[in-house]
Amino acid sequence: MGGHGEYVTGFGGQGGSGGRVASTTQRINTVPLVGAAGQNGAQGGDGDVEGGGGGGGGGGGGFGLVLSGADLAGNSSQITGGAGGDGGLGGTMIDGSARQRAGSGGGGAGGGGALFTGAISFSNSGSVSGGKGGRSAGGNLGEDTGGDGGMGVALTGGGGIDNTGVIAGGAGGAGNYSRSNSRVGGNGGAGVLLTSGGTVLNAGTIQGGVGGSSTNYNPNVPPNPRLLPGVGGAGVVATGNVSITNAGTISGGLSGNGGATRANAVELSGGNNTLTLQAGYAFIGNVVSRPAAYGGDALVLGGDASPSTAFNVSNVVSTLPASYAGTQYVGFAHFAKTGASTWRLTGNGSAGQHWSIEDGTLQGDANTFAGHINFAPASPAGNPGVTFNQGSGNANSAVPCMPARSAERGR
Repeated sequence: MGGHGEYVTGFGGQGGSGGRVASTTQRINTVPLVGAAGQNGAQGGDGDVEGGGGGGGGGGGGFGLVLSGADLAGNSSQITGGAGGDGGLGGTMIDGSARQRAGSGGGGAGGGGALFTGAISFSNSGSVSGGKGGRSAGGNLGEDTGGDGGMGVALTGGGGIDNTGVIAGGAGGAGNYSRSNSRVGGNGGAGVLLTSGGTVLNAGTIQGGVGGSSTNYNPNVPPNPRLLPGVGGAGVVATGNVSITNAGTISGGLSGNGGATRANAVELSGGNNTLTLQAGYAFIGNVVSRPAAYGGDALVLGGDASPSTAFNVSNVVSTLPASYAGTQYVGFAHFAKTGASTWRLTGNGSAGQHWSIEDGTLQGDANTFAGHINFAPASPAGNPGVTFNQGSGNANSAVPCMPARSAERGR
C-alpha cells in the first residue's frame, strides 16, 4: 500500500511597514504636508487541509506633522495624515471539496494630521486631517477589521489650539466579508484629542471622522448579520483640565454603512474641564461630561457678543439619551455666565442647575431658573445681572409682579 504525502501549511503574510512622518520641523506651515501611507500587508501562503496562512496586517499611516517644545506653530495650508495600508489576503486552504481563503489581515490605522507633544500654541486657518484607515481584505476565518481613522490634531503636553479653519478626524477603513465570520469597519478618528490639559478656541470647524463600512467581499453570498460598521469619531475628546471655547461648529462623525448613529460632538472626562459657548456656536452630536466624581465640569455661556437665539435649558440633562435626536448637554455639574453679553434662556431647568453670574446678563423666568442664582463678579469691573420675566403657565404666575425685572450687583 502506498504512503501518503505530507500536508502543507501556508505561512502567514508579512505585515506592512508604517508610513513616515511628513515633517518634524515645519513650525509655520504654508505648503501641503502629507504623511506617507502605510504599506499593504502581504498575502498569506496557500495550504491544503492544514490551512492557508493568514494575510499580513496593513501598516499604519505616518503623521503629517509632529512637533515638540513650547513654541508657536501655525498652518495656513493643508496637513494630512497618511492612509493606513490594506490588509493582505489570506492564503487558500482545502475545505471539503473546495478551496476557501483563510483569514485576511486587518487594515492599518490612518496617520494623525498633527501631533504636539509639548505646550505648543497652534494656530490653524487651513485644514488638518487624519488619514483614512486601511481596509481588510476579506477571508473565511477570524474577524477582519478595517483600520481606524487618524486623529486630526492631538495635544499630549498641554498647549493650545486656535482654529479658524477645518480640523477633521480620518475615516475608518472598510471591513470586508467573504463567508460567515464578522467583519468590522474601522472607527473614525477624533477631530481633536487633548490628554494632558490645554485649551481649544474654535471659530471654524472641528469634526470627527466617519466610521468604516462593513461590506461583502464576495457578492455571491447572502448578507451576514455580523457585519458591524465602525463608529464615528468624536469632535473633541478631553481627559481633564481642558478649557474649550466654541464660537464655530463641532460635530461628531457618523457611523459607517449609511450613518445611522452620530458620535458625540464633545467628550469630557477626568474633571476640571470648562466648555464655554459664544455667539455663533453649534454642536452636531451630544456634549458629554463624565464622570462627576472628579469634581465635575462647567458649562459656561460667555463672550461679549449676544447670541441671536435662546439657550434651551431643557437640553441640559443628567444621563445620556438612548439615541441622538438633537444636541443634549449631559452630566455637567457647574453652570456660569461670563462676558458682557446677554444670554436668553428658554425651556425648563432642573433644581440642580445653579447659575453663577460673573458678568453680563442672564435672562429667564421661573421655568428656566429652577436652581439658585449667585452673583460672583470675576473683577471689580464686572457687572453681573439677571433679567427675570415671570411669564405665564408656571407655578409663580399667579403672584402679582411687574412683567419683567432686573437684578444687578449693587442694586
